[in-house]
Amino acid sequence: MADPFLHKPAGVAFSRLLGGGRTVAEIEALLAAAPRICEVSPESVEQIAKRHGIDLGRRLAGPRRNLYRRFLEHCLLDCALSPEENADLAHLQKLLRLDDTDAAQTHDAVAQAVYGRAVAEVLRDQQLDPEERSFLERISADLALSPRVTAQIYEEGAAQSRERYLARALVRPRSRAGTVALPGSSEKSLEDAICAALAEAARAIPDLASARLREIRTDVREGQVVRWHVVLETEVEREA
Repeated sequence: MADPFLHKPAGVAFSRLLGGGRTVAEIEALLAAAPRICEVSPESVEQIAKRHGIDLGRRLAGPRRNLYRRFLEHCLLDCALSPEENADLAHLQKLLRLDDTDAAQTHDAVAQAVYGRAVAEVLRDQQLDPEERSFLERISADLALSPRVTAQIYEEGAAQSRERYLARALVRPRSRAGTVALPGSSEKSLEDAICAALAEAARAIPDLASARLREIRTDVREGQVVRWHVVLETEVEREA
């Protein structure tokens, strides 16, 4: 298991560490060398701790949680936990002498971060289509997140997505209130170009009530308009 643990040769990196650090480093090397976490015995971990005079049940709580967190993050790269990964996590919790509260808190923190990244990805275009909604619902279920937590993360992600859009569109980016430029284009007609600009803006500015036409431009080929480009403007106040 090369990832997420880095196998460090004994006698090189370990020689510069004190007892606690050497204990964690040797445990990490042991985990890195094992094909699966489940194949590492509790006795082998305890032998490392005893060799350095460390009681894992009382010391190194932070580093032990960090090892658990790193493995959990590695398992959740695909936003889901397989039965094998769940078994490895349960075994790793036992190896590291983590109690259920520590493991649960670590899981919640990592799961929320993973879900937040998924929300940010699907909202890059300011839109949530049915397929993306199903994707988020599946991830939420796989991560065992409560509806309240997922709703809060989604709202925060939507607000951040809106702010990114406004940061790109604001004519005066450092001002809380200002004019927003809303570009749009269409090969069909001027009206379709305007509708495209409004559709993009409405996803970031749900209360959009009006806009004015600032610019019309066309691409022309052989004397024919092949694409319409427009820029609309509206006033908006950004959140504090």
